Amino acid sequence: MLRNDLSTARYVTFAGSPFQRQQNFAAAQYLQDRWTPREALLIEAGLRADWNQIVRDFVWSPRVSVVYGPKWTRDTKFAAGYGIFYDALVLQTLARQDQTSYSTFFLPDGEPSGGPVPTAFQVNQRRLAMPRYRSVNLTAERKIAFDLFTKAAYTYREGSRGFTFIPEGTFYQLQSRRHDVYQALELSVRRTFAGQFEWFAGYTRSKARANAVVDYSLESPLFAPQASGPYPWDTPNRFLMWGWAPLSSRMLPRRLAFLVRETSVSFLTEYHTGFPFNLVNESGALVGPPNATRFPSYFNVNLHLERKFRFIHSLWAWRVGYNNLTNSGNANVVNNNVDSPEILPCGSGLVRAFAVRLRFLVKR
Repeated sequence: MLRNDLSTARYVTFAGSPFQRQQNFAAAQYLQDRWTPREALLIEAGLRADWNQIVRDFVWSPRVSVVYGPKWTRDTKFAAGYGIFYDALVLQTLARQDQTSYSTFFLPDGEPSGGPVPTAFQVNQRRLAMPRYRSVNLTAERKIAFDLFTKAAYTYREGSRGFTFIPEGTFYQLQSRRHDVYQALELSVRRTFAGQFEWFAGYTRSKARANAVVDYSLESPLFAPQASGPYPWDTPNRFLMWGWAPLSSRMLPRRLAFLVRETSVSFLTEYHTGFPFNLVNESGALVGPPNATRFPSYFNVNLHLERKFRFIHSLWAWRVGYNNLTNSGNANVVNNNVDSPEILPCGSGLVRAFAVRLRFLVKR
């Protein structure tokens, strides 16, 4: 790691084998059935059994879902689901134990100030348990005036025994100690018209937190105790709206109506809270709680026109328009070093762009 004046702040070397190898054998069985004990009531239930040679623990995953559309609640449907799930094992995490990195720190004048500090990972597979999750989903859908379909959904997902690395001396020991919770409330409305055109708008309020969110890395060591906080993909607020519709010939004089014939307009609007990230100093030590700072919020509008035409006994469509009309870059890179004079300028993703696309629809 270099400072702005190109002096070395931290130098990392590696020892051990650069190759990782881990194998696993897993087996699963699944049973599922459905019943309709009465009109407008559907029940589905399933049971899954899993085993793998790493944890060597036979686990059972029951699931059940219910859909009910009673006549006394006209144009309304209720759904609920409950299930227990076990995460598939990530072999890359289990294989992270054959190499050690050493961090040496330097003063601005080039003199060593500390280190080398080792970073190494240990995995004792006999101490691990299968990560377990409980999931609950509740949904209500109703058709209201003007052929609008509304939906309200709630999701609760709680995980236990998740894999996480815990500092123990100079090593990071993989343990089944992560507990996380995800909650989301989704409200949406949609409408379909003319048999093919659709409009949708939805808002989601969510929260994703865990008691162990510090992600330790061999290549760029982060020095901090394990701690709780939001996940890096946590976005408390998200709004999404999209749709497409034909252009009306009434918007132009009759002689010019051919300009909008077989032409439709489509759009997409998205807003979400910025993703969280860590702050560190030039030595790689965490500053403040993990994931306590967020990227700027993101707001984007896409707008396109599409015109259908027939060519060589086939139906085609030209689509032209702009992506990201707001020119709001979805920030995904940041200088998070608090010792840098240029802390927090964010690098963005795609900016405003003009797009042209030719689509083949169907052969006639």
